[in-house]
Amino acid sequence: MHGERDENIAQLLHHRYQKERKCRNSVGSESSKSNSSENHGSHRGRSNVIRNVGMSNRSGNVVQSSFHIARSESRSRKDYRSHRTECISIQDDAKSIPPSHTAPSMFNRSNNVTINGGSFQVTNANPVYDRRARGLKLLTKRVAHTAFHNSAQRIDPPRCHPKTRKEVLETMIEWIMSSEHREEWILWLNGAAGAGKSAIMQTLAERCVDALMAAASFFFFRSDSTRNSIGPLVATLAYQLIQVIPEVSDDIQNTIANNPLIFDQAIKSQLQQLIVQPYLHLPAHLRRPFVVFIDGLDECLDHVQQAALIKAFGDISQKRDIPIVFLIASRREPQIETTFGKEHIYGILRTVPLDQLSLAQTSSDIRSFVTAKFNDVKKMHLRKQYLSADWPQESSIEGIIKKSSGQFIYASVVMNFVSAPDTLPSTQLSIIENIRPRDPKDNPFANLDALYQYIFSKVKHLDIVKNILAMMLIQWSLSSPDLIEEFEAIFSLQAGDLESLLVNLSAVVHCIPKTYPEVKFLHASLDDFLLDQSRSGEYYIDLEEHRSQLLCIFLESHIPDTPYYADVETWRICAIYELLSEAKANAPLRNSILKFQVENSISSYPSVMFAWILQSLRNLDFGDRGQAYHHVLNIFANNLAKMDLRRPSKFQKTFDSGGAQGQFRDLAG
Repeated sequence: MHGERDENIAQLLHHRYQKERKCRNSVGSESSKSNSSENHGSHRGRSNVIRNVGMSNRSGNVVQSSFHIARSESRSRKDYRSHRTECISIQDDAKSIPPSHTAPSMFNRSNNVTINGGSFQVTNANPVYDRRARGLKLLTKRVAHTAFHNSAQRIDPPRCHPKTRKEVLETMIEWIMSSEHREEWILWLNGAAGAGKSAIMQTLAERCVDALMAAASFFFFRSDSTRNSIGPLVATLAYQLIQVIPEVSDDIQNTIANNPLIFDQAIKSQLQQLIVQPYLHLPAHLRRPFVVFIDGLDECLDHVQQAALIKAFGDISQKRDIPIVFLIASRREPQIETTFGKEHIYGILRTVPLDQLSLAQTSSDIRSFVTAKFNDVKKMHLRKQYLSADWPQESSIEGIIKKSSGQFIYASVVMNFVSAPDTLPSTQLSIIENIRPRDPKDNPFANLDALYQYIFSKVKHLDIVKNILAMMLIQWSLSSPDLIEEFEAIFSLQAGDLESLLVNLSAVVHCIPKTYPEVKFLHASLDDFLLDQSRSGEYYIDLEEHRSQLLCIFLESHIPDTPYYADVETWRICAIYELLSEAKANAPLRNSILKFQVENSISSYPSVMFAWILQSLRNLDFGDRGQAYHHVLNIFANNLAKMDLRRPSKFQKTFDSGGAQGQFRDLAG
């Protein structure tokens, strides 16, 4: 009797296991395949698994069975239903097992059951947690960490000196703190290039964090493709919101998990779902003020995106039911000023124009900054022993203040130039004093331009330096390499060459391997100077001209065949296509094409690029009966044959959306 009962239990459990397994397969989950009665599939899912269990009855007969029991830890009936493929409850499905008010047991009401051997795997399931984890993973993929106010990649960000900008900072801090009967929900800090907007925003963001206020920031920068659009903005703000108010975490993560494409929606929709709604769902006592800093909105490349962001902030602020305030800093450009002037935004806007501050006040701040920097030079410079006690003269400080014309950027570049390592500060200051602008009356940046022109006049190998700077200025489809050794690989330079080439630009371009091995412009004003021929003259960078030169350089580059440089080589191939699609046939380009080689593993490339490059080459007539075209075709054909298509790289997965090899065969044919 008992033997039959034990056997019935085993058969029932086995039946339930098979039923669950079919259910799992129907939703695409992985299941193990059963090969024999002694190996009924170990499962990789979330469950309690018992395999190869032998149950002996009184007669000594052994009933072999494998079965799978999943125990749900869902918090609600709704969660239980949504995860029914992972949850099995052994209940009264068979009359041979009476109902029980206690928790289900594997061998409930069984007698004299022994277990011989077997292996046990116990994994506690929490579908709710896993869903949130998926949401967090999707969120972090979209975050632009370079846009944080404390990002490691924002090398020595500008800050206000403790004795400067006191009035402006006090005004803005008072505005942030005025929570009672607030009428203004957006503050716009505006001013010309180099007026010190970023330093003010950086200082304010740091002070808010130090005061344990809930704050988030996004610092745009036009030369950095990870933060020159509004694409990653909401994800970046939402991530920071989770850090300062953890109670919104579940809401944000669930929203993303339930709608993985949320970051492809309009900016207003993203803000509403990932910032506003999580805030509204908080208990009243947890809704503390949340301050959002947006610096350099004018450095967002798309003017339409600029306007969309301002409108979205304005729409959110109209409700006035959550304590979220927005501080935006930008130049006073027409499209931005027009959007801020719209009726529904203007009524809730506070404007702080730096250009309208009195020259006396700004000059006083610049004096404090310059004096402090000179004191630092006298205390810490490697050649401080050569500086006289009365250096610098008061007249020298006055000259810098006068030439600044209320713009901090001039004073900042001057002090970078004077304090450059491996120079004598007194000599550097004398050079500054002897620089004369060309047309000071017609150019508000005349003194700054004269300083930039002098700095560039000391550059050796100007042609290659301009190509390096052009590569940094071009807006590539893929984020361009920015590490020093990556630049050296692309431009076929030896280790240390890049630092030598840019050493005389240290006041305006960061290139110091020992501190942070990136190549970066120190201020957006350098972009303006280099791209405006009327200001830069012979140092003007014509991006169209340099595209042609860079194409030849990239075609002839030889990237080291190591895993470390795989992404650099992939970027090179993509950049070649991007430049080639706009190129015109000429002899230098043909010569470079004939020198083109692929040295890294071809499997690291997006193979669809081969077809695109060949298509672009087919459209170029070099008058060589297709020699250049077939040279590249043979390289790709030989290497494509070696590609392990069973293990696609991350770039293949990104770009090989199907049909790449078909395109290649069509072109090869």
